[in-house]
Amino acid sequence: MSKLYIETCGRCFGAGTIDYGNVTFTGRDGTQDRHCFKCRGTGTVTFKSSPEAREKARNKRLEKKQAEYAARNAEYLARCEEERKQNGGKTNAEIQNERVAKFRADFREKAKPVIDQLRDFPESFNFVHSIADEMEQYCRVPSGRGLSITLEILAKQHGRRGSKKFWAAHDDLSDLFYDVLVPAAQAYKDSYYKALDAA
Repeated sequence: MSKLYIETCGRCFGAGTIDYGNVTFTGRDGTQDRHCFKCRGTGTVTFKSSPEAREKARNKRLEKKQAEYAARNAEYLARCEEERKQNGGKTNAEIQNERVAKFRADFREKAKPVIDQLRDFPESFNFVHSIADEMEQYCRVPSGRGLSITLEILAKQHGRRGSKKFWAAHDDLSDLFYDVLVPAAQAYKDSYYKALDAA
């Protein structure tokens, strides 16, 4: 029989029980216990190999992982260099980030008057401020019933509901959202997935 190496459990430090975390379990007889699952409450663990051999194996695995990481990193750097040669000094990711930033800035510029108007409402108007947050932070515009409510809320700032001023503002806001902001938001969304050679 090969030699066995008995060592103190590294999890419970030889106590056989764990005094932290949610490790209490109920046995078949209904009793509760908090013993260490690594050493099964004995306080010791048994190995077939010596500590030196395990340390050597750990170092070998670490060296292998480091070599794999170095190879992947070298491959990544080579790919970036090739992309810079093809794209005039920029990688595909850098070009995409610039494209995304461009469409983000375009949307925010077009949406700024609406966002500012929504921000003028008291803080207690949670729905209004949530719409402003979505537009400002994520370049999203409300849709469906949410858009209808937003248009009505904004139009009421120009006149009583049903009045000529209300409907005039409602029509202008509808044109702004459907003809300007919705396409700009979609262009920003598409900029994440647009093929590089189509940029």
